[in-house]
Amino acid sequence: MQLSIVDLSPRPPGGSAADAYANSVDLAQRAERLGYRRYWVAEHHGNGAAVAGVAPEVLTARIAAATSSLRVGSAAVLLDYNAPLRTVETFQALEAMFPGRVDLGLGRARSMPVVDAALRPERAREHDDPLGGLAQWMEHDDRLSEVIDWLDGRFRPTDPRAAVRLVEGRPELWLHGSSLTSALTAARLGLRYGYAGFFNPEMATACLTSYRTAFRPSSSPSGVERPWAALAVNVCCADDDDAADRLRASVEVFYRDGGDAGHRPLLPADDALRELGGVVPASPAHLAGGPARIRGTLERAMAETEADELVVQDLIADHHDRVRSYELLAEVFAMVPSTTGFART
Repeated sequence: MQLSIVDLSPRPPGGSAADAYANSVDLAQRAERLGYRRYWVAEHHGNGAAVAGVAPEVLTARIAAATSSLRVGSAAVLLDYNAPLRTVETFQALEAMFPGRVDLGLGRARSMPVVDAALRPERAREHDDPLGGLAQWMEHDDRLSEVIDWLDGRFRPTDPRAAVRLVEGRPELWLHGSSLTSALTAARLGLRYGYAGFFNPEMATACLTSYRTAFRPSSSPSGVERPWAALAVNVCCADDDDAADRLRASVEVFYRDGGDAGHRPLLPADDALRELGGVVPASPAHLAGGPARIRGTLERAMAETEADELVVQDLIADHHDRVRSYELLAEVFAMVPSTTGFART
């Protein structure tokens, strides 16, 4: 199984944003040596206490410069807050600098009202509008189509935008989401699709099945001829099941407190475990286990969803534990020789 990573750049307990970015670069370099295929970085806003992944285009450039063969990119640039032309030009520039290695993943998200108002002042009142969600999605669909038009030069000759000349470079285009709507949009446009299973795990199989069923082959340079889907999951792997469940305590407390809206730093595993009363609740959104358990869990998820790629996310508080988790995953799926004695088939 080919593995990839999507990184929120978690801020280590007691550490700074600079530490978070340095850890992301270090993890990307290690991932390249371990045989991971892609390293995607996220766009989150308003919770710098816990997550430093606010500017995927900036961190993509930093990681691409620190690696040589790893594919790098965004999961995802939020089109709610980014103009299509600006997004295209930025990632074309990245592709020109790091040819054949850049992924442009697009998505949408709704932040806290104050963050939405700051990033998109003209939409500040949508939270009070009963049709605001529909209007936002329609706007997102228009922006997504415009990104493709800019990338592929699809404007009609009479359209003034047809005269605009962009720099060379074609990043690999993905649409990311966690809903049936996003799956059907990717299918209609003939795009690669990344499903965020850590948000809505119960719908993963239905959404990816619908994506494949409704898929329309694309003749566009940015599209694909057959459906291609990645399943992204939140995973903590450790040397045994109990140790992995302990690491998972940090992510459980993070989301229990509201995720990006919680405004709390990411807690060390032992502190999080104490807040949970010593018991980490079962969670279909956050997977954990030693090598044997996590292998079985992930293989079942891939079989059930029929995804083409597996992408791993985590919110493990300690960087050394994060690195160990990805090392074990690489060993589990025979990407690197075992250093633990874990039997592989």
